[in-house]
Amino acid sequence: MRKFIKLWPLLVIVGLLSSCETDNGNETGPVNFELRSAEISVSQEGGQCEMRYTLENPVDTASVRASCGESWVYRFTDAGNAVTFFVAANEADSVRTADVVVTYMDVTCEFTVTQEALPAAPAPSFEITIKDVTYNSVSYEVIPSDKEMTYIPDRCSRRTYWDLFTPEETPDRFIQEQLDYLQGWSDYIGMDVSDYIYQQIEQGDLTDGLFDNLEADKEYVLFVYGINTEMEVLSGLFWEYFTTEDVTPSDNELTVTVPVPDITANSARVMVTTTNDDPYVVGADLAANWAGMSNEEILEVLTGDSYDVSRNVQSGDYDATFYNLTSGTDYIVFVFGFDAGKATTELQTYPFTTKSVQGSELQFIDIEYGDAFDVDDVIAMYGDEYPVVEEWFTAWFGTGRIYLPMRAVVSEDAAEYLWAFDWQDLSDPKQHSDGELITMLTEWGMAVPYEEYDAYFPDYNSIGTVFGVCIDEDGKYGPVYRETIYLTEKDITPATEFPIEEFVASHSSSAVSPAVRNYVEIQQPYNVIEPGFDRADNTFRR
Repeated sequence: MRKFIKLWPLLVIVGLLSSCETDNGNETGPVNFELRSAEISVSQEGGQCEMRYTLENPVDTASVRASCGESWVYRFTDAGNAVTFFVAANEADSVRTADVVVTYMDVTCEFTVTQEALPAAPAPSFEITIKDVTYNSVSYEVIPSDKEMTYIPDRCSRRTYWDLFTPEETPDRFIQEQLDYLQGWSDYIGMDVSDYIYQQIEQGDLTDGLFDNLEADKEYVLFVYGINTEMEVLSGLFWEYFTTEDVTPSDNELTVTVPVPDITANSARVMVTTTNDDPYVVGADLAANWAGMSNEEILEVLTGDSYDVSRNVQSGDYDATFYNLTSGTDYIVFVFGFDAGKATTELQTYPFTTKSVQGSELQFIDIEYGDAFDVDDVIAMYGDEYPVVEEWFTAWFGTGRIYLPMRAVVSEDAAEYLWAFDWQDLSDPKQHSDGELITMLTEWGMAVPYEEYDAYFPDYNSIGTVFGVCIDEDGKYGPVYRETIYLTEKDITPATEFPIEEFVASHSSSAVSPAVRNYVEIQQPYNVIEPGFDRADNTFRR
């Protein structure tokens, strides 16, 4: 089958025999041999081609011959008025050329064969269709041009970081942000990133896509990009914008009760009754954090970007107990209708005060300290001879820190005492009340009923706090003792003076004091405040 051939219209006289020839002894006139063109264009598929020529006064004993130095142009034949030949398909992504030499008698002519390149595969693309948008969801479909390619569809608020990396201006930067997110989140949850991506990718037509739990009256971007489990990006970025509908106000009547008998030093029970199943939020926070604010101002803050109250949405009657509260402290219960990121009712607030556990005058007198040693120096000096040294310090996260023995000095009349060391400055009672520190001690059980030293591991050049409290026979707590610690390299005793024999005798892998054991359990400061509600106790966190 003859392929598409494009001949250049320029007539080129490439050879002329001007002398007269004889045919069987008869003069026939001058011989003229001409190629119709100096170039021929051939499609990528190749096939049979021809180069036409004109020949006047041919000689019976002469013939037209053609040859080419390129193997992809071959099988030349003289068809009487044209040179025919074949061109192989071009499998390369670049145009190629070859020169063909044509001879007739003593005349040499040339033309060039130019063949088109293999067409580049079209870049993968996605057709995104937004189907149905409600106040908190969107249904959509994604039709990829490459049905075998894997891809991730996702969405984000246009107000978040999309404005920093707009699709029109920085699509590659935005995709890189997605890759960083995939890697960071998989690291956070302890999953291999390839396994995490495998859970997110789609393949082929996605006709029933759905994103829910969206916020009402908000502009979003639904975006798609090709990716495989090896984090190789397979396509560009494709996107569509959509805006969710506004939420409808709720007629749910919320009634809150805080029974006084169920308020303790560190907890409070709250009961909520409703008239329908519309969602609402219930939570509590320190009253001091909202002093002087109206309900309207509080609600604006709670539903803004500083809080994520969606984690504590309830529906129907609800009986909740707030834990980990501070004794003798004023709190506020917040209740308001909430759906798709917006308040659907007015805010109601209910104050309560936790019971105080203090009332004793028993003093936590002092903390005595032993010599401070650099843990790494101690391991380097004694670890080879006494393996328990490295095992013990490593097990309790002591490497890179200071080994500091401590001993509490308390009133002899104390029925019990609690004390601990924490890696933060807790010295200011206005920022950290006695009740807060007592809560930390009681929740984490830091009682150390020993006269011997217990070891803690402060960081270099960082403020930490030792704090404790005595308890009398009636269970009342006395004033909280607090003392900050700040150690530098100048405060360290040389490792050569480390009491190695005493240490080995008392610190086997099975002889770990309760203080150190509890210390390890509270490595993260108790009062770190995070956005939204605390999952464990329903209290608000900023």
